Amino acid sequence: MPNKNKYIYIIVFLSLILFIPFLGHVHLFDWDEINFAESAREMIVSKSYSQVMINFEAFHEKPPLFIWMQVISMKIFGVNEFAARFPNAIVGLISLLFIFTIGKKIKDEKFAFIWVISYIGSLLPFFYFKSGIIDPTFNLFIFSSIFYFYEFIQSNKRQSFIISIILISLAILTKGPVGLLMFLISTTIFVLINKNYKRILNIFVLSVISIIPYLLWYYIAFGDSPELLEKFLHYHIKLLTTGDSGHSGPFYYHFLVVLFAAFPASFFAIPTIKNFKKYDKRSFLILNIILLFAVLIVFGIVKTKILHYSSLAYFPLTFIAANYVYTLIKSNNRINKVLNVLVIIYAFILAIAFIAFPLVLSNIDQFIHLVKDKFTKEILQAEINWTGFEILPGLILLLGLILYIYLQKKNTYRAILTLFLFVSLTIFTFMFFLAPKIEGYTQNAVVEFCESHSQENAIIQPIGFKSYSNYFYGKVKMEIKLKNVPNSEQSKYLLENKVDFPVYFIVKRNKLKKYEEYNLTTLYEKNGFVFLKK
Repeated sequence: MPNKNKYIYIIVFLSLILFIPFLGHVHLFDWDEINFAESAREMIVSKSYSQVMINFEAFHEKPPLFIWMQVISMKIFGVNEFAARFPNAIVGLISLLFIFTIGKKIKDEKFAFIWVISYIGSLLPFFYFKSGIIDPTFNLFIFSSIFYFYEFIQSNKRQSFIISIILISLAILTKGPVGLLMFLISTTIFVLINKNYKRILNIFVLSVISIIPYLLWYYIAFGDSPELLEKFLHYHIKLLTTGDSGHSGPFYYHFLVVLFAAFPASFFAIPTIKNFKKYDKRSFLILNIILLFAVLIVFGIVKTKILHYSSLAYFPLTFIAANYVYTLIKSNNRINKVLNVLVIIYAFILAIAFIAFPLVLSNIDQFIHLVKDKFTKEILQAEINWTGFEILPGLILLLGLILYIYLQKKNTYRAILTLFLFVSLTIFTFMFFLAPKIEGYTQNAVVEFCESHSQENAIIQPIGFKSYSNYFYGKVKMEIKLKNVPNSEQSKYLLENKVDFPVYFIVKRNKLKKYEEYNLTTLYEKNGFVFLKK
């Protein structure tokens, strides 16, 4: 193996063994995973590839690029969980190769590899590459576009500017104009603090050009329908001003998410952020600090609080963390004592939580009296087959922590590297042993019911709560679509009107009384849900 390619081979190997196995081991999770997979499935069924749909109704909230990626995957692997998540596994590999490549440009191979390990070895950054949500792809396009614009600022290469435009255009086609917003905020602040005012015009030109592909797609998909444009604007205003469907939280929500869910990179980034004034304000490090806080502040202001909204922060966060680790190694220093204690305490708490979680749930009869909410109580009494291996993720993290403490006395680099690698192994085993159990409590009863009626010419409709399981796992069909009844009004229509085909309803047990007046036939109850037929 040529020595110069050593790191590349390691990155490819780690990506393949960590990202691809067990992608289809658990059902897709509501909402987002099932939402996007269903849009891809409906594209295939309808053969209408220009328009994103849900229940064969125009879905204007998301552009099509990631859905197209899932369509291609489903054409290869079939319409299933593996195919829905496979694009992000490949994006994970590309992301790691990308940050390694630019890490080498900025510093050297060792720094680049530390950056890769800090990304793959942190909790949520690794986890999302095994998911079927849009954000990993979206984030890669935004971050890579920001890098190439930075390269353009430094070198004035027209090629870098063009690449930046293409990448941010792809980001907008992946999840919408918010991608351009994050680019605009971070790059504008960066050029302003460097008094590089002539670059403002470049940012303006880039913004105008990059939005054109999105506008063209929107026109092709939806025409000049003012109603759809109004819905699109209303949706984004709603996300900004209200907590959508109960997803609300305080301003500091994403600060806490990034700090605790992007461990250990988040902890190792703190010293560099704290001492940001000593770094060259023209450096890529400062641009990353700006991007990190732009993400946290913007999504702190946005009223709808969803875990993955701040996932763009993982690229700059892991870069900042890698900078601290790299500086430690180059200067032959030890980890800051206070920081080290915090890392050890939090890693220990996490390990104990990972161990205690399955132990408590597998013995839930001893604790169920402490739960007051009836719906939660019924969920926790679901029949789950616990084997004892579910504590393995916690034991792996605990072993990693012990090795981290032991190795510090000999080699700081190996100690930190070991911690990152064991965190990645923790998430890997979590996905295999614990994720299916969590699904068993949260949605398995609903998915199972939808699958059991997927071959019928019938409608399956959740009432009183929002879900996409009835579409994807119930395999909703074009031919029994209710005409002139929007998705948002289907529950009410189906309850109050006669239709020419069977209708199944799913309701949470604690909401059943609201629907007794409709004289629905109860089929059975399971895990806090009641399944009804009309």
